[in-house]
Amino acid sequence: MTPPRPAGHQPADALDDAQAHTALGSASGRQSSSTAALIRLVLLYTAARLAVIAGLVAALIGIDAAFDLELPLVLSSMAALLLGVAISAVAFRSLRRRINREVLAVDERRRDARKRG
Repeated sequence: MTPPRPAGHQPADALDDAQAHTALGSASGRQSSSTAALIRLVLLYTAARLAVIAGLVAALIGIDAAFDLELPLVLSSMAALLLGVAISAVAFRSLRRRINREVLAVDERRRDARKRG
């Protein structure tokens, strides 16, 4: 059984971006944290896209083997790449938007740092 939460308490994942950045503390801490978050998001997005493409290649090879189509691996890979780009553009839209917000935040902090020093 979990202990009751104090009134007005929000879980950490319920914080919006502004609250999360404010909770981090100093400007240098925010910058490195935001940069680390951006790197993590880009790696996650890249891994997700590669997984979609790898899954599509595997599916096309399976279809090729099941129906004895004798498609070249290069053709299956190119078809998977084209389909993967289209699928990931739709499926990972929210992740791309989070990356865009992080890029804007990092750029803004760098501009502010240049103005100050």
